[in-house]
Amino acid sequence: MKSVFPSFSDSRRLARRNLAFPYYNWSMCLFLGMFHLIASWFLQSSSVYASGGSFMEHMALVPITWGSVLDYPLVIFQYIRHSPSVVLFNAVLFIGILLFTDTSTGKKKWNYIAGLAHAVLQVANFYMCIWGIAILNLAGLRLPINGLAQMLLFALIMVVIGGLLSGLIFGLYLLTSTLVFHSHPTEASSSFRHQGFKNFLRIHVSEKKLCIYPIGIKKVVSNWHRTGTSEKPQFEGDPIEFSLIEKEPIAIINRP
Repeated sequence: MKSVFPSFSDSRRLARRNLAFPYYNWSMCLFLGMFHLIASWFLQSSSVYASGGSFMEHMALVPITWGSVLDYPLVIFQYIRHSPSVVLFNAVLFIGILLFTDTSTGKKKWNYIAGLAHAVLQVANFYMCIWGIAILNLAGLRLPINGLAQMLLFALIMVVIGGLLSGLIFGLYLLTSTLVFHSHPTEASSSFRHQGFKNFLRIHVSEKKLCIYPIGIKKVVSNWHRTGTSEKPQFEGDPIEFSLIEKEPIAIINRP
């Protein structure tokens, strides 16, 4: 076959729907947000009695600047080195994302780099969210750290915003993987649950030749309604718009 279906331009256009990953996969974003919330709960609880204040109290005093960002990994290490539960949560997230990497297609060795970057960004998002919420709740709104309002607002932002950002990172990873590294073809296509671009073959067999007709359907019919009975079921909908993928059918001549 000389043609492809969908076309390369249609495939690239559809792939950009991964930028709306949180919209199509809100339940996964909710799960990631809840995962971040539980991990942050362990982190804050384990640091309450730290000499320099809890993790959130420490980060509320640090403005988000490039210099602070570069020092942030050292601050994180100081707080999590005595909190194995937080290390375990981070490891589960990091390794889980890393194992998701598709290394069987595309630019295989480069896929590892993309998967590693994806895993690092997911973990970094978790800590950046805590930093931002600490500044907002403690330094900005001046809420008591152990107050109910602060804890509820923290939980809400972490689940909603943290999960949303994780979903955006996931969608960006799938988009980059399929357009740049030519990997994750299944995941990048199924993530936005598009029902169009179906294809099938019609075959005509005769004594002289075998003709194959590759047929493509860009938009499927979704407004089916039942017109028959239970004994003789029948369904009707809009006319199906289809086209031949190849300009000419594929003919296999029977040569005795």
